[in-house]
Amino acid sequence: MTATRGFIYRNRLDDATLSGGAWDALSRLQSGHLWKPATADDATEASTRIDFDFGAAISLRALWIPASNLTATATVRWTFGSSSGASDLGDSGALSAFPYTPPFGHEPRFFGIPIIMPSDVTARYCRLQISDTSNPSDPWISRPVLGSAFLPEYNPVSIDRDWANFSGVRRTTHGVDWSTSRSPLRKAGLVYHVLSEAEDSLLSEIVRTHDTTQDVVFLESMHDRAKMQQRGFMALMREMARTEYPYWRYPGSAVAFDERGGAPA
Repeated sequence: MTATRGFIYRNRLDDATLSGGAWDALSRLQSGHLWKPATADDATEASTRIDFDFGAAISLRALWIPASNLTATATVRWTFGSSSGASDLGDSGALSAFPYTPPFGHEPRFFGIPIIMPSDVTARYCRLQISDTSNPSDPWISRPVLGSAFLPEYNPVSIDRDWANFSGVRRTTHGVDWSTSRSPLRKAGLVYHVLSEAEDSLLSEIVRTHDTTQDVVFLESMHDRAKMQQRGFMALMREMARTEYPYWRYPGSAVAFDERGGAPA
């Protein structure tokens, strides 16, 4: 039994040498600026792939592309090999980039693209292959996350979802409404009451080392990619304050996730 809700942590992107495809500047993805995109020269598959060389074998399970301009028919594939470009160690297969269909139109800048492997894969080399040949524009993606997934044996006892709203309406002395519209950001919290000693130790170290500045991705569901895409988001993670903790009288661990704003327009 494994939890269906959790999060991606320890982004290994900056540990890799990036190559392959035909991109304007892959180094932008490693600039530390979350929303600084890399743009392919064209929409052919030869141009829209990225090879990662970590220098030594590491363990990975999850990939997340926070924002892009990929079309609704695009597919993505994540492979792992004993040599660059090979797939002998792991292969996600070609997956729809957008399993979730929003009711109000395609929004690739808002909905991230998830790839979660069935289990950890240990490899030095991996490749992200994007297939979006019908894209009328040159495809671009923002800084991806390639990391581990925190998925303990048992689900959290509580999951809390909310919105941080930055829009507002002010009224002038003559009664005229002045509206300011900004995109709301998502919030979520996970409360764990049942963790093994090893899981609790790992969570404590994740909170300590990631602080509120490192790349983390909240995951709503491990078994439903559509729900994962709709509910998942790039986040700032922090330990939940006791005033936020719904079961503060009981022992346990609780973490909060606040969506990172500023996706490229």
